[in-house]
Order: sequence, then structure tokens, then C-alpha cells
Amino acid sequence: MDIIAMETLEQWLGRFHEPEFRLPYWHGFICAVVCAPQVIPPSLWMDVILHLKDNDEQYEFKTHRDAEEKTGLLLRLYNELNNDIQSGNFKPYAGGDEDGMENWAEGFNLGMVIWDKEMLQQNKDRLTNILGPVGFFKLTKENLIKQLEMDKDTFDKTAKQQMRLLKKSIPEIRRLWNMLE
Repeated sequence: MDIIAMETLEQWLGRFHEPEFRLPYWHGFICAVVCAPQVIPPSLWMDVILHLKDNDEQYEFKTHRDAEEKTGLLLRLYNELNNDIQSGNFKPYAGGDEDGMENWAEGFNLGMVIWDKEMLQQNKDRLTNILGPVGFFKLTKENLIKQLEMDKDTFDKTAKQQMRLLKKSIPEIRRLWNMLE
């Protein structure tokens, strides 16, 4: 997606979600939806995104045009992620923020909640290996440095290595499901 579309989506999502649920979070979420072992209908995953913070209400669009524009941006992001994952050109969107990858990984984990539970259980060991980089980024930088007892330079090198692995592991999830079909 171009910068303007990404900014539009980020501003819109920011109006009704807490700051930690910025675009990197929803990028991770939609990425997990794309990687699911089964097709998850847009009505289901969009319902999660459109759920308003702090209550059980859904976001209400102002007009039909507003609904078409915003849902169109979400579908465009879904389709672009799908194409990028299939072509091996996947890159997570961190939004240029230090916490961006942590938010992305949290969103990915939320997306996995709506995956087929039986497929997850049957392939738990394979998925654990493939999803290691997601787990790495799910932890805060401070916790990782403390838990792994590493200095900032070592952490930065490790994070770059994990990013390279993540870019390969997300398409690997799709290959796993395709292999099992």
C-alpha cells in the first residue's frame, strides 16, 4: 500500500483504538488471518478490527462511502499481504516505532486465536519452530535484554537476524498448510 493509504488507515484506526492498537498491530493481525490454515471470512476478521475500545459496540461508519473506503483499505491490505506472502516478498510493518514489532507480534497472536484449533494442535511442534521469530518480537526489548542477558548491540544484531527469519517464516506457514491439504 502506498504511504497515503497506510496513513489514512492508521489515522482512522487510531480514532477508536488505544495507542497500542496502531497499524503495526492490525498489520500483524491481518497477516495471521492471511496465514490461517482455513479461509477466515472478512466479516469475521473485520468484526474484530471494528470492535470499539472499552465496550461491546462496533464502529459505525458515517456514510456508505466511508464504509466502502475504510473496508476497502482493510481488504487491500489483506490482498497485498496475501500476495507478498505467496511471492516471498513479505515484510512486517513496524511503523518506524521502537515498539512497532512488539505490537505487530501481539496483533499476529490475536489473529492466531481465530485459527482452526484442531490444525493448530496437530501441527504444534512444526508451528513452534516456524513461529520462533514472532515470539522473539512479542517480548519487550527490555525484557529480552534482561532475560537473554545481552547488551544493546548484541540485541540489535539478534533482532536483525530474527527479522530476516520472520520474513522467511511467515511464508513458511502458508507452505505448511498447503502441504497438508
